Amino acid sequence: MDNQVCPFCGAGKAYENERIYRMNSCGIVELNIHPEAAFLEKYLEIEIYYCSICKKESVSVHGENGYIENKSVSIYPKAVFRNLPEYVPRPIREDYIEASLILQDSPKASATLSRRCLQGMIRDVWGIRKNRLIDEIKELQEKIPTTQWMAIDMVRKTGNIGAHMEKDVSTIIEITHENAAALLNLIELLIKKWYIDKREEEELYHKIIMISSNHQK
Repeated sequence: MDNQVCPFCGAGKAYENERIYRMNSCGIVELNIHPEAAFLEKYLEIEIYYCSICKKESVSVHGENGYIENKSVSIYPKAVFRNLPEYVPRPIREDYIEASLILQDSPKASATLSRRCLQGMIRDVWGIRKNRLIDEIKELQEKIPTTQWMAIDMVRKTGNIGAHMEKDVSTIIEITHENAAALLNLIELLIKKWYIDKREEEELYHKIIMISSNHQK
């Protein structure tokens, strides 16, 4: 996989010691095969990659001609998620990563963690604290761009998410995979907007100010 990106550290083309096992119903038939090699009509590939940057291995399987619907499935880690910088508060990072990892297996648990992550960000970034998440979202309206708030509110109104936004964020809710994924995408967007973009903007301003100060000496 020339364009493989490490799901742990986000480094691109950092893999080495690639191992590929191709299997059929009889078991493993060949190791480290050439991707273009003509082989069995129906098979399953197990791909293991070692990242030279973070020193972790990822495992995925890829089916052809009927195996697992001809798709690639990540085995470890179960999901690809953003590698968040440490200045994003640790509880938010942990909730986001866990929500990503369990999305496939339990959308309702993933959505519950995403809701808690959303509330944590609203309180940390905007200093808004209410008894209910829905009230915190309402107060947020005057503090952020209209389209950004509308996106948050639309997710709140989507399916069972909206029906349970007023409940405690630790409450497990029934929800579809599609809605849980939409909520997780919202969390990723807000982390980028509220933390990463803001930090990069401040660093750029600081750099320009320092350059200007040096030229005036």
